[in-house]
Amino acid sequence: MRLLYFSFFLITLQVCAQKPKEVLNWINTAPSENRNFYFEIPFTYRNDEIVIQVRIGNHTCDYIFDTGGYNNITDAIQEKNNFPILTRQTVGSSNKIKKEINIVKLDSLHIGPLTFHDLAALQMNFDESPTIKCTIDGGLIGASIIKNYIWQIDYPRKKIIVTDQIGKIANLQKAIKVPVTFNSRLMPYIEVRINGKKEKMMFDLGSSTLFSMTEKAAKKHDKENVYEIIGGGTEGGNGTIKESIYVMNSGKLEIKNLYYSNKPILYTSSNNESLIGNPIIKDYIVTLNFKDDEMYFLPVETADEGWMTYGFTLKYDNGKTKIATLLKGSEAEKAGLMIDDVVEGINGKKIDCQDFCICKKTYNILLEGKNEIVISLNKDGKTQQIRLEKQKIF
Repeated sequence: MRLLYFSFFLITLQVCAQKPKEVLNWINTAPSENRNFYFEIPFTYRNDEIVIQVRIGNHTCDYIFDTGGYNNITDAIQEKNNFPILTRQTVGSSNKIKKEINIVKLDSLHIGPLTFHDLAALQMNFDESPTIKCTIDGGLIGASIIKNYIWQIDYPRKKIIVTDQIGKIANLQKAIKVPVTFNSRLMPYIEVRINGKKEKMMFDLGSSTLFSMTEKAAKKHDKENVYEIIGGGTEGGNGTIKESIYVMNSGKLEIKNLYYSNKPILYTSSNNESLIGNPIIKDYIVTLNFKDDEMYFLPVETADEGWMTYGFTLKYDNGKTKIATLLKGSEAEKAGLMIDDVVEGINGKKIDCQDFCICKKTYNILLEGKNEIVISLNKDGKTQQIRLEKQKIF
């Protein structure tokens, strides 16, 4: 579970005496003179994030396309450009970790042929968010830019279509239109029904989890059939919190005329928003028309139902691969796997990666697309091999 949107807390003003509304207006504005256009922009889906290229000054960087975030730059980008600082603010991420940062004014920002000028950006790094550091060398493209135009995310073709005219988007008559509302920070929300009960959820393409909820919202639903994942935590833009992750069965989940059944909904004690994340783009071509308060979903394939898992995840820790998380009551736990067990290999292939980012790719390759594995553990200096099948939880 990784929740990557940013919540903006108008708390401290240390450099200037601007009022909170003035600061919010800076953040929510991204002036642009692009008119009557249609562009296709390639993206990659890397570490469960939508990644596009963005040019700032003379440098091009990889950025996450994030409907639940704000535009930002890193210290490295600021050092190269020396943008004027507007003020300092305290910001919080989805797991409630707060950090004080600069807000700077960019003279321009380019996404393919699109140009935005005189826009504010948060200056922040992701040093305490290792997965984000493995994914991008830039920052986030957020709400103020996305709100301006129409964006269609076409996962099968790995293309984002961007235009200022809805009529230039093909096949919308076959898509399902869903209304969207916004808060004062331009964060988009849609209405969801979970087993008939209404929920308001943020549509956050920066979240790598399909459905996640606050603990309070989750407990209004299934209180008994809840699964606990131990050893993990939530990673946001400001760092990681170690905590148990709880999983419940969605049952029947409806987004207007879109239907999901038996999908995992994750929640933790720190999560401060209920979210629909970017895995939804694998099931639908998603068109964002936020300027008209609407979205469109065009099915591309039947969504997989249920939750299948080996019951564990892996982590790189000081030169070794270890068991990171365990699903309580899973076959993995029953077979004797424990948090921080050292993993020597999977299916006869030795794991000898020596870098967090490289290891993350290695783990995905070793585990993806397989229904059965043999995992080799080093327990008390002795190698132990355990055979595990992917388990259908619900």
